[in-house]
Amino acid sequence: MPVCDLDKRVPHGKKVLGIDVVVWWDRNENAWKVFDDACPHRLAPLSEGRIDQWGRLQCVYHGWCFNGSGDCKFIPQAPTDGPPIHTNKKACVAAYPTTMQNGIVWFWPNSDPQYKDVLAEKKPPYIPELDDPSYSGPMGNREIPYGYEVLIENLMDPAHVPYAHYGIMQTRQPKEKADREGGRPLDLSVEKLDINGFIAKQEWGRSKFLPPCVFYASPLAPLDQGNGAASSAETKKVSSAQRRILLIFICIPVSPGNSRLIWTFPRNFGIWIDKIVPRWMFHIGQNLILDSDLYLLHVELQCRIQRSESARSCIAVCCFCFSGNCCRNQAGCHISGCKNYARCSSYTIICSFKMVGLLYLQTVSLS
Repeated sequence: MPVCDLDKRVPHGKKVLGIDVVVWWDRNENAWKVFDDACPHRLAPLSEGRIDQWGRLQCVYHGWCFNGSGDCKFIPQAPTDGPPIHTNKKACVAAYPTTMQNGIVWFWPNSDPQYKDVLAEKKPPYIPELDDPSYSGPMGNREIPYGYEVLIENLMDPAHVPYAHYGIMQTRQPKEKADREGGRPLDLSVEKLDINGFIAKQEWGRSKFLPPCVFYASPLAPLDQGNGAASSAETKKVSSAQRRILLIFICIPVSPGNSRLIWTFPRNFGIWIDKIVPRWMFHIGQNLILDSDLYLLHVELQCRIQRSESARSCIAVCCFCFSGNCCRNQAGCHISGCKNYARCSSYTIICSFKMVGLLYLQTVSLS
């Protein structure tokens, strides 16, 4: 979850890989924490709780309080002169190893103590430009009503752009048009494919997939062919005077038939724009693009259960090799086209800046 959309004053309920978690800011350790979203007392959702005056996570049901390690520190109903029952292991909440990188909260989805320090060795994919002060680009995220495998495949499929996003996204027009939209044979190939992902070459540049969730592309510069960060030594050689914009998508599996997309397009020019234009205004265009093929991709996922899949681009095939069979037959429940477009639940309530804009517009309309 992007830190820019997390309020440190309250806990946040999220779902990742089918796991219900609560994300909250521990001011005592000055770090974000991720717990199971269930109080060990009566399994009430901790995301409905609050941060108390001592910076602990408090369950809203009976007031049990937990520190950043998941230990119960206070049970209001326990007698002060009785045994310290709050120290019992059964009173603890499961805490996941957590780190903050590139402005995003990441966690390891296993609370077993043996994985306590796992993130010291198994770090999330690092994107240097997101920490580079010479780059700027608003970050956004949205809940998507179709599965991870459909989401990431769609992002890697350039053939659908002139049609699914007709009139919204600008594309290069061929010299000889086969139709109004400008569809044409694509010149693309996979240059490298291994356990660390793959690199693909297209007409406008190169793109790279870092499993399990990062799709990274640069229209103006080549990408690293190594297995380290998403950037490269070649990128560093690019003159600082050269304009560069990156396309970064982070695809999160939420539950069967649902996913979450985090996007940002950092650039090294026009930095001043982000200082005066609200972040939610940049989201309008991206949400319009997502809306334009949202329903058809949701329906596509339903059909994949019953029908054999059609041919994909070579990039999409490589992506599907990584997702394997674990995502198949997980379409989830079917929902109507109208509900798919309900941005209030999928975007507005999770974007802090969008909520400010919404409240402003509501105030204006009432006045």
